[in-house]
Amino acid sequence: MNHLSPLWIGIFFLVPIVLLTWFRTHFPVPNPYPLIRDTSIKTFQQYLNNGSYTSEDLVRTFLARISEVNNKLHAVAEINPDAINVARHPDRDRHISGPRSELHGIPILIKDIVSTHGMNNTAGLYCLIGSKTKQESSLIARLRKAGAIILGKANTSEWGNNRSFSGNSSNGRSAWDGQTYGVYTNIQDPCGSSSGSATSMALGLSVATIGVEFLEGRITCPAMKSNIVSIKPTAHLVPKDNVLIAQLRGAIGPMTLIVMDTAQMSAIMAGKSDADPYTKDIPLKKIPDYVAACKQDALHGMDGEYTISPQGIYGPAGYAADMAGYLSGLETNPMRIQNIFDMISCTKSDPSEEYSSRDIGNFEKAAAPPAVNSAEVQSARKLVLSLAREGGIDGALDSAKANALILPSIICSDIPGFAGYPTITVPMEYMPDDTPVVKNPRGDLVDEAPNIPFGLCFIGRAWSEEKLVGLAYAFEQLTKVGSERRPIILPKAELRDIVKNRNT
Repeated sequence: MNHLSPLWIGIFFLVPIVLLTWFRTHFPVPNPYPLIRDTSIKTFQQYLNNGSYTSEDLVRTFLARISEVNNKLHAVAEINPDAINVARHPDRDRHISGPRSELHGIPILIKDIVSTHGMNNTAGLYCLIGSKTKQESSLIARLRKAGAIILGKANTSEWGNNRSFSGNSSNGRSAWDGQTYGVYTNIQDPCGSSSGSATSMALGLSVATIGVEFLEGRITCPAMKSNIVSIKPTAHLVPKDNVLIAQLRGAIGPMTLIVMDTAQMSAIMAGKSDADPYTKDIPLKKIPDYVAACKQDALHGMDGEYTISPQGIYGPAGYAADMAGYLSGLETNPMRIQNIFDMISCTKSDPSEEYSSRDIGNFEKAAAPPAVNSAEVQSARKLVLSLAREGGIDGALDSAKANALILPSIICSDIPGFAGYPTITVPMEYMPDDTPVVKNPRGDLVDEAPNIPFGLCFIGRAWSEEKLVGLAYAFEQLTKVGSERRPIILPKAELRDIVKNRNT
C-alpha cells in the first residue's frame, strides 16, 4: 500500500486553509453586528434592510449603552418613554413599503432646547420642567416624517449658556440633569451648550444627535472637544420654530461621527417651513445633494485663508425677544413662567439652580433691554452684520478670491455666529502629552489637558454648505484623525448582545 509523504500530507491540509484565507480576505463576509461607533447611517440602513437586526434592536442597544454611562456623564437628560413602541413602526413599514428615507428607523437624540412632544423641553432649567409648547418643533415633525426615531433629549447648559456670565458658569451644567462631562480626560469641560449632544455622539449613545447654536461655538466647540463632526448651517436653513434660540442668528445642526452622516442628516433637516417665516429667505430652488458633495478630491485647487461693541446692545435685546416669544407659545406651564422676571424669581428660589453661587447675569441684562425693533437695536444689528459679513467673512473671501476660510475650530465660531454663516468642524488632532492641565474659570472642569481633541473648521458664505461638506469630507478622508483615539470611557453594550438575548 502506497503511503503519502509527510510533505504531501502537509500540503493537503495547508492548501484549503490558504484558499479559505485568500477568499475571506478578498470576499469578506459582512459582520451582521458591527460595533456601534464604527457604523455609518448608510451601513445601519443596509443591515436594517437585509433583516440582520431591527430598529427595535437598535433602540434597545442604545438604551443599554445609555444606562451604563449616564449616571457618571449626564449626557442624556431624558429618554423618550415611547421609544421602543415607536421603533416597531418603522420596522413594520420597512417590510410593507420600504424605508422612507436614509433616516428611516434611525434613533436620534435631540438637544433639550428643541420642543419635542412627549418629553420635557427645559433648556436645562428647573423652572421649565413639565412645560409644553402648543406645537412641537417643525424640525421634529420633519424627522418623524422621514422615519427617524426620537430616542430622547440630550442635556444642555442652562438656556444655552445664556443664564450666567461665562466666568461663573460651567459648560454642560443644568439644573434638570446635572453636569455633562467630556470623555477624553477626567472631569473634562465639554465646551458649549450642545455638550450633551456631543458627549452622547462621542460615546455612541445614538446614531446621530442634534445641536443648537446661539453664538460662540455652542455646536462647534463641543463637537471639537468630543472628536466628532458638526455643521452649524446658515442661520435660516433649518427651521427654528418652537426652539429656545436666537431666532435671527442662531442655527440648528447635526452632530455625528463622520462627515457623510452629517450630510445625510442635513439633507433631511434643511428646507422651508410654514411654521418658521425666516426660512422663506432660503434662496435655493431645492436643497442641494449634500451627500453627493462628499468627494475625496474636493480640496484640489483650494487655497486656505483666514482673518480676523454693538453686540452688547443687540445681543440682550434679541435674547429678551426670543425668551418672550417662546414663553408665549407654552400650552402647559406648571411654574407659570410668563416673562424674564418670573424666570429670574424662580431661578433665585429653587436650590437646584445653585443661585447665587451661579449668577444670573445674562438674565438680568435681558430684563430691561431696548426694544428689539428700536432704532438703537436695529442700528447695532446692522453694524454687527456689516462687520461680520462685508468686514469679515465675505470681505476675506473676496480679497483672497477663495471659496472657504479654514481655521482651528477653537477660533472659528464668533464671526460666523454674528454673520449667521455656516461652519463645519472635523477632528484634526489631540493635545500633546506635555500639555499643562488648565481648569475653567470656575475651577470645576478641565479645559486643557493631554489627549483632549481639537478640530479644523471650514467657514463659508451664506448657503455654501454643499461646498463646505465637500471640503470637510476630503480632509476627513485624507487624515482619518477621528478614529485614531477612543474616549477614556465607553459603554460595552453592542447590537450582538441585544440580538443574542432576543434570540434566547
